[in-house]
Amino acid sequence: MKFDYKGKKYIAISQPRSYEPFYTIVPDRPYFTGLGKSKSVKNGQFVKIGDDTFGLSSVADNGNELTLIGDDIEGFRSDNTVNRTYIKSKPRNTDGVVSRQTGFKAPEIKGIDVNANAAKLNAAVSLAKLKGKYVFIDIWSTTCIPCIEEFPNIKKVYNLYKNKNFEIIGIVDERSPNATARLLKLHNVNWPNIIMGKSATQIKGYEDINSYPTTYLIDPTGKIIAIDLRAEALMNKLKTLLGV
Repeated sequence: MKFDYKGKKYIAISQPRSYEPFYTIVPDRPYFTGLGKSKSVKNGQFVKIGDDTFGLSSVADNGNELTLIGDDIEGFRSDNTVNRTYIKSKPRNTDGVVSRQTGFKAPEIKGIDVNANAAKLNAAVSLAKLKGKYVFIDIWSTTCIPCIEEFPNIKKVYNLYKNKNFEIIGIVDERSPNATARLLKLHNVNWPNIIMGKSATQIKGYEDINSYPTTYLIDPTGKIIAIDLRAEALMNKLKTLLGV
């Protein structure tokens, strides 16, 4: 669907995925097909339209009707259906907004390290305590072969940068008892890992992830700067940020 905002034309495209649809809202252009997951949003997340930030509240009528929430709705003009909801409390400055998107503050992660190869077994893991460092979040499953095949490549990155303001937190979807410990030992993984569903694990904001591996790179201020980097891309990104 197309709409105008403050005199400029935009296009909203539905991008179905295996579990839930994502949407891309960008300035209109010819032959546009999408920008990939990192530029897409889903219900409950945020999108920048021009210089303003809006929440995507809901999508109806097979993607033909959007409900956006934000401070400034007067700029919208459209022949399509754009529901406009006025909520004064919704911030337009995204500095304090927590969302699992690039450019936003990452949701907190807490748990107990289950990796006997890491610095200290049963140590408390907290994303907040790592503020000031670049942090790579690797969300994987014990039945995910591509996740496990990435371990040697991630290890190369970690061994190169672990003393250069960089840390990794693994978040594990454990499908059978003791599978995590066995795999971490087998592949000599040496960074902290926490297991989903444990009483000490707090991953609010990540619970709906069911595609593995899913990864996030977080900058020293706590903002997400990249999504779904594989090891080679992560290495290249860190070379740019931290040097060799």
